[in-house]
Amino acid sequence: MVYLNMDQALEDTAYFAQKMKQDFGLDGKWILIGASFTGDMTAWARARYPHLFHAAYSSGAPVQAQVEVAEYYEVVGRAYLDTDPLCYTVLEEGMLALRQLVQIGDAANITRLFNLVEDINVSVEDDVTLLYFVVTQIYGSLVQASTPGSLENVCSRLVSGQDNPLEAFAQVYRETIFNIPLRINASRLVESYRNQTDYSADITRQFMYQSCLEFGWFTAVSSQNQPFGPVVPIEFRLKFCTAVFGPEFTRERLEAGVERTNLLYGGKQPDVTRVVYTVGSLDPFNPVQMSEEPNVDAPVIIIQGASHCIDITSPASPDEPPPLAEARTRVVELLTTWLAEE
Repeated sequence: MVYLNMDQALEDTAYFAQKMKQDFGLDGKWILIGASFTGDMTAWARARYPHLFHAAYSSGAPVQAQVEVAEYYEVVGRAYLDTDPLCYTVLEEGMLALRQLVQIGDAANITRLFNLVEDINVSVEDDVTLLYFVVTQIYGSLVQASTPGSLENVCSRLVSGQDNPLEAFAQVYRETIFNIPLRINASRLVESYRNQTDYSADITRQFMYQSCLEFGWFTAVSSQNQPFGPVVPIEFRLKFCTAVFGPEFTRERLEAGVERTNLLYGGKQPDVTRVVYTVGSLDPFNPVQMSEEPNVDAPVIIIQGASHCIDITSPASPDEPPPLAEARTRVVELLTTWLAEE
């Protein structure tokens, strides 16, 4: 883990380019392309090594390191509200009903509704908060990974069950995770991450490490301006840093790491040229992404109605929304222009 940091990743990127030039004669102009975390890498590598990388295309990149991104669920809430105000209401009422079940200690009903492996211990605060985190994360992911028409489908299913908001709320949750039963036990989850040393395709532990070390980006459900209520405080997210990686992973250490990251790479005001940034208006992470162009050679394209990195993660199609198609065309135009420059 000592090598798992952005400095090392950028050094590796530069080393790879140098070796490819040396071993295979790939001396043309290099363009970096990345989405989300690797969107940061593309922009930051271009800034650090302009002699190696001619230009970069950065999609959905959270360029501003920040301990807590409470705004994430505000964007999620607005997306549901704009899709159908009744949809927002069902989410609000469904979550409130779940919290009421917790208050009266009805673990059996919670287990049934949310298809848990075993009854949740509602007297353990961390387990209850973990349940809230898991459920809200699913509804957040439906916005973050949305495609044209997908939120309308989700809201249609929720609104059709508005007579029983909790049942509708739980059903959409279950269907989204393919009815896979989950175990809600915070201490057991901590142990699983603490003891995970073998290779796994699940990168949660590695990303948590970097989040605890230098980025933050923790999506606490703490704002009042979203449908789920303030149910997951930032303290709960940060508790995992110390519990999994050790007592030295404190909030103060993370704040220092966040400050260093923003100092090194400029946050939302980077000193960089020939980088094009794309930002989806439905991307819940857009509050920590680029919002204004730092200069004329670092354009920012806001894609209305687009989710997280959809311009890179989905193939182009003739019937895609015009703002998305226009953004793709603009990116190609910019890269073509930059390739003609020395």
